[in-house]
Amino acid sequence: VVPSTVTTLTELVLDVASDHADLYEVLTGREIMESTYRSLPALLSKAYGTAHLWSTLAKVLHGLPLQRKAFQRLTSHRLKELTSQYTKKMNDIKKEVFFYLLFDDFLRRYSMLLQHTEGNQKERKGSMRNWRELLKLLSNHGTNEMEFEDVEELGFACGYLLREFGRSYYAVTGKDFLESRVITFGNQLTPEVILRHGLNQMRTHAARHSLRIQKLDILLGSVLAEFIRLREELRREEDAFLAAFWAGYCLNRPKDSSNVEPAAIS
Repeated sequence: VVPSTVTTLTELVLDVASDHADLYEVLTGREIMESTYRSLPALLSKAYGTAHLWSTLAKVLHGLPLQRKAFQRLTSHRLKELTSQYTKKMNDIKKEVFFYLLFDDFLRRYSMLLQHTEGNQKERKGSMRNWRELLKLLSNHGTNEMEFEDVEELGFACGYLLREFGRSYYAVTGKDFLESRVITFGNQLTPEVILRHGLNQMRTHAARHSLRIQKLDILLGSVLAEFIRLREELRREEDAFLAAFWAGYCLNRPKDSSNVEPAAIS
């Protein structure tokens, strides 16, 4: 292994961690980031599992590509384990969301580094747009219909939308919408469950509780249309959808701490 390779990778990890310091504080409420996020072995171990640490580390040190789907699968698995008690485990979910966004950005930059080394400047496919860009896009949900580039972006939008609706629902009922209406009877959180018990029922619950959700109608319509357009991809890429769903859910922050579901405050 060439020493310059180790230096380049070390600088890459540190740059990614530095660029996500504000996100870490937003999601965890802590200003000082844990040192594990600045360690390449620690990142690879969490992303792919300790059993695959040495094989993935060897790939990186020799300039070989890493699998994004394997990282998404393990992240989604950890999130699924936290879902059944999500209001109690919200802080753990936020940490998983932070890692998901941090490591995905590492993979994006690492891929660009490989392409630059190989003289290939093609943009890496398969990564959703930056979360800041998506939040800005979704914040204008009342004015424009939207089409998402992939399953991940659809998942992000679904999380954002259910969190937005959940605030109005909690203000009237005192209940968390996701916990009381979507993750019920031991349901595993899947794209189908989110569609059937969450998105398809929003207008029904809004009418029942006299909730004014006109501003969400365009976004809801866009999301439902994209479920139809991307239905084949959803079957194949459920892990990507779910990881991005929790990112959109957690990053849709309340403007204040009044009349919002308890999980949003923590």
